[in-house]
Amino acid sequence: MKPNLLPTLSSVELHDKEGNPVQLQIRLFEYQGKYALFMSDTATKPVLARNAATLIAQLAERLELPVADTQFFRHIYLPHQGSVFGSFQLGWQSDGTISHYTFAMMTPQLEDISIRRFLTEGRQVPVSYAKLRNLASAV
Repeated sequence: MKPNLLPTLSSVELHDKEGNPVQLQIRLFEYQGKYALFMSDTATKPVLARNAATLIAQLAERLELPVADTQFFRHIYLPHQGSVFGSFQLGWQSDGTISHYTFAMMTPQLEDISIRRFLTEGRQVPVSYAKLRNLASAV
């Protein structure tokens, strides 16, 4: 079994694009003034793939994230592969909604070096009920 790089995540309740309540698991890191938000579906009800723009916009607003300095990643744990990541490239509108996005799974050996830097050298930013705690000390 390969290691899970994000074994504990915080659960947050959001709303899917139809307005239904859904659960998402998150962990936020800060490294050198940049942020990385890792998101994972709950095992019982995967929602991220079909609702990514809606959920990311809600998280960015609720956590008051500086979207220009924040990277958004999907985390998937597969016992025989370990942690694998996908990256969202987002276009933001002035009202805080997402105009467009692309998603791509990342090549573990080449592209997740920045992820590993956030996880090993960055600091975890605690969230409580999907609100940031002590973000001012990270800025």
